Amino acid sequence: IKAATIGDSVVKIESLEIDYSVSTSEPVNIYILPSEDEFDNLVQRRSFEHYPDCQKQEVYQVQAKCEIPRYGGIAIQNPTSRNAMVDLRVTFSYKVYFEGLKVTYYTLKDEQAIVLELTAGEYGYPGYSPLVEAERKFAIDPITKEYFSLE
Repeated sequence: IKAATIGDSVVKIESLEIDYSVSTSEPVNIYILPSEDEFDNLVQRRSFEHYPDCQKQEVYQVQAKCEIPRYGGIAIQNPTSRNAMVDLRVTFSYKVYFEGLKVTYYTLKDEQAIVLELTAGEYGYPGYSPLVEAERKFAIDPITKEYFSLE
């Protein structure tokens, strides 16, 4: 996925952050690879492309993050002939940005404010203002409990 459409806006993937923690019984090599084809090349012992700044060689334990463009995955290679017990925790987080996103602002107490629409479902975002059939919209300050008319 390079981009997705939400309403009138386009969501583009800026990068992928891979956050991982590895603990092993034998020294392993860790590579961050850009594609499944490169993983296949690694498995078949062919030349393969990877992100050299993210590699770890002959480690027993490591915790690291690696940010790469759009896609990728983690590969753990056991260079020894001995079996290795591996404990892995990994999180993939995409950094995205929106083009053409419409954010609705209101003025409350002489300050700019945006709606935090918690009921908008998976496509809601801060500043999303759903069409409401009611003539007036209201907001509440969760701390002071004051009500405001949004116009």
